[in-house]
Amino acid sequence: MRRITILTLVLLVALALGAYADTSGKVSASVFAVVNPNISCGVITSLVDAGTHQTGEFSADIVFRIDANEEAVNIYAEASPLYKGEQVVSPLVTPIPLALSKGIVINPDDAAPFPGYDEGGKANYIGSFGDIAGYPTVLTETIPFESSQAGHFSQNVVLSVTWNQDDPERPQGIYWGKVGLTAFLL
Repeated sequence: MRRITILTLVLLVALALGAYADTSGKVSASVFAVVNPNISCGVITSLVDAGTHQTGEFSADIVFRIDANEEAVNIYAEASPLYKGEQVVSPLVTPIPLALSKGIVINPDDAAPFPGYDEGGKANYIGSFGDIAGYPTVLTETIPFESSQAGHFSQNVVLSVTWNQDDPERPQGIYWGKVGLTAFLL
């Protein structure tokens, strides 16, 4: 008797539910994705002519490109002295030194340094860093810049580097060096 009662109840529940069933159904789910922050750097001018000089300080402007999906980025630079005939290892001629007191001016097209940093974008040298393709470089401080573009930092950045040809008897010829830019997200 008990078994029949349970089967009858199950059957009644199944029939009751079946009576309310539709001929179709529709449900939905929410989906989300996260866009990760990213940044890329490139060089626009890979070979820069710094001109012809006898003595004194001279500068060169090197154009880089930064593209990021955030408005603010940190930027630092590095530069090497200039070596005659690309003779970096055991140079036979003393290289043309960087004008260390000038630092490197970092000038993005559409961005400004955060408050508290040099408004002109001057990044002071902070010491030896390493090398670029075998050229020993000196590193600058890092400066955070905020873009005036809405939601991204996609623009050219000009680095102005100064050297000091301090030897009036330095042998004539072509002197070579390297300049680098590093950018990273805050």
